[in-house]
Amino acid sequence: MRPILTFLSDFGGSDPYVAAVKGVLLGHCPELTLVDVTHAVPAHDIFGGAMLLREACASFPAGTFHLAVVDPGVGGSRPALVVKTDRYTFVAPDNGLLSPALERETGVQTYQIRPTWEVPSSTFHARDVFAQAAGRLMSGQSPEAFLARVAEYARLAVPQPRQLEPHSAELERWEGAVLRIDTFGNLITNLPRERFGELLDRHPFSLAVPGGASLTRLASTYETAPPGAPVVIWGSSGTLEISIREYSAARVLGVSQAGARLEVAILKGEPE
Repeated sequence: MRPILTFLSDFGGSDPYVAAVKGVLLGHCPELTLVDVTHAVPAHDIFGGAMLLREACASFPAGTFHLAVVDPGVGGSRPALVVKTDRYTFVAPDNGLLSPALERETGVQTYQIRPTWEVPSSTFHARDVFAQAAGRLMSGQSPEAFLARVAEYARLAVPQPRQLEPHSAELERWEGAVLRIDTFGNLITNLPRERFGELLDRHPFSLAVPGGASLTRLASTYETAPPGAPVVIWGSSGTLEISIREYSAARVLGVSQAGARLEVAILKGEPE
């Protein structure tokens, strides 16, 4: 199989940076299949990039390389990493960008890139360090020359659901958070279906969202949602999403960025 590499960055589409990185990669590995995850991560938004990488990377076959560059500390003291897992190889700055994706991986081995090649710029490590390292690895060059094993990598604090008081056999209350807002204005939360699916599918609930709205309807598809009314739905990322059919829930509810807090109350004593 031809090697596959995904590329995620905050470089946007109006500068030559993405093309320059791809040129280096193809110079090392002309048969490479390159897949752009996105280059529209907001500038310097490590958390936003990390959420997108975590969601996208797991769809790819074993053996895929994932190159991710959101690097406000470029040229500084942060290390440059190659991280190998049982499925993938990740190449990125050591600033937490990889940690949410790596939490879902096994066999994690972390290496620091120590270039044996000339690095002409302190401001463009995507081209001069990360792409060079990934290209060398994909073309079969020995990693021992430029990789050194390290014990750890930087980790981001990703909000986790938190149970609130009071709670009882009849009532559960949880605090959640919006992890990201997608292109359609859907609010993607940290409430996973594997933990909350049976509860919300079987019992009445009330989800309090920013702006004072309280949502009580769980839609099975966008089509079944009433036009213009916010609803909750199990999204493709495996977590609860707040959506409005054919419109932006973020705009209607006044949520402009990740981190907004939610509260869900589940009446366990009253099956639907």
